[in-house]
Amino acid sequence: MLPLLALFALSFPCWAVGNDRASASAAVFNSYCLGMTSDFATLDHRASEGRYKVVVDRSIPMPGGQVMRQKNWLIPSQGGASIMLTSNDVTNGSLHVFGCGIYAPDLDGAAMESALSALPRLGSPPRHSPGAGGATVTWWWARVGEGLPSDDSQVMLSRDVPGLLGVNVNLILKTHLDH
Repeated sequence: MLPLLALFALSFPCWAVGNDRASASAAVFNSYCLGMTSDFATLDHRASEGRYKVVVDRSIPMPGGQVMRQKNWLIPSQGGASIMLTSNDVTNGSLHVFGCGIYAPDLDGAAMESALSALPRLGSPPRHSPGAGGATVTWWWARVGEGLPSDDSQVMLSRDVPGLLGVNVNLILKTHLDH
């Protein structure tokens, strides 16, 4: 996924970013990824209703006959580069993982962390993890839809990743299936 994001980032110049841009991007993330308990089909339907351009739509075979679905859309933005809305959906044994996120090459990491922290579904991040080459990963436990925050609903913000402009924000929503 990082090579695709890097290509996307290189296709846009880098603009100065303010808190309005970060707040607007956090609102997109909140609406599509946190505002309701979502799944791949629901997100696909909502993005299709918005008539957003599809830039990735693929199924990747996995061991055991499972398939990982990935679909990404571009949401036009008046305040900067388009926002890429991302989704991943995979089941591996008794674990189902749905991912929903955003990426934009012109987002500022500090402004985006502040905007996400202001969302009632997130609050202050409990953890910052250093990454390779000066990257920082910030984690939150998220309240998705009517659910409570837990280890099974985490948001990850990646910034200052070498070779990748902007910020990537992802919800990782795990569901444990009974067999």
